[in-house]
Amino acid sequence: MNRSSLHRWMRNLARVGSVLSLATILLFSFGIGHQGWPGWKGLLSLMLFPFGVLIGLVWGWKREALGGGLVLTSFMLYGSWRWFLGLGWPKGWVFPLLVLPGLFFLLSAWLGFQKKLCREEQT
Repeated sequence: MNRSSLHRWMRNLARVGSVLSLATILLFSFGIGHQGWPGWKGLLSLMLFPFGVLIGLVWGWKREALGGGLVLTSFMLYGSWRWFLGLGWPKGWVFPLLVLPGLFFLLSAWLGFQKKLCREEQT
């Protein structure tokens, strides 16, 4: 498998994964029902997860490195914030699975950069 096809495969994997993650996060975010407005700690948590992750997943379609970086940074800050509040790191396999497309976007951006470097070396 050459770099071009690997890059294309990783980009498509990231995009399909981002659509699935977006749908899952939106389903959980809006399917629960209204539970009242959260306080400032809850609003900060919501800004990091799900909103920071959602923005990164959408942004990753145009700017893979920035979108993937935003997804992973938002998740790490969300986990750190929960840990700071005494709630512990998010448990289970669902959270890492939902942000995995962010890692795929970063890998796709790196492969695209490597492909560009190889093309420049040949000229």
